[in-house]
Amino acid sequence: MDTTLTIILGIVAMLLSLVVGRLVWKRFDRWFGRGDEAYMDSLEYFLKKIG
Repeated sequence: MDTTLTIILGIVAMLLSLVVGRLVWKRFDRWFGRGDEAYMDSLEYFLKKIG
């Protein structure tokens, strides 16, 4: 019983971290990149906009 609960909670924690990471990645430009010309000229910004 304890092993099953540990595995289930571990899977939930991994999925939750993926969801939160994806949301932060999608909103990163709005939170940190707005109005920053050095960031907007970077290769990372360009690749993110293409993707």
